[in-house]
Amino acid sequence: MKQCFDWNNNILHIVDLNDNIFYLNLKGLKTIVTGKSATGKSLLCSVIREIQKDKNIAGKKYDASNIFLIDEDNLHNIDDKKDKLIIIDRADIILDSEAIHMINNDWGYNKYLIFSRKPLGIDLSPNYFAVLEEKDKAFSLNYLFDVKGWN
Repeated sequence: MKQCFDWNNNILHIVDLNDNIFYLNLKGLKTIVTGKSATGKSLLCSVIREIQKDKNIAGKKYDASNIFLIDEDNLHNIDDKKDKLIIIDRADIILDSEAIHMINNDWGYNKYLIFSRKPLGIDLSPNYFAVLEEKDKAFSLNYLFDVKGWN
């Protein structure tokens, strides 16, 4: 069984049942993905949610145990996670100031993939802002900036 998220290489790689390929090379500890509706952000979260719900261990292709999906119901469980890729879909709607403070003060215990349509107040270099792009059912991140000296 393959890990969906490779912690050491910072890569999220999943092929879903519809042959959509998600290969996301994350930068650093926090990546914010912006973009229009219907670009695949929520689709990725749905795919991961299905992988996590699948109890058929023998036929299971992926392990998503090192991923934690945030929604309205479990937002405040964020503070007790360690060594997880925390994915937040619709972060501009879900995150409150307390959660943003927790994310800003998480110094490497977790990594974050945050889907949002507007800035949130998360301490982050512009080099870690990306858009999710799809071409021929292959999804990847296109980083918006690559400014030297901004880490």
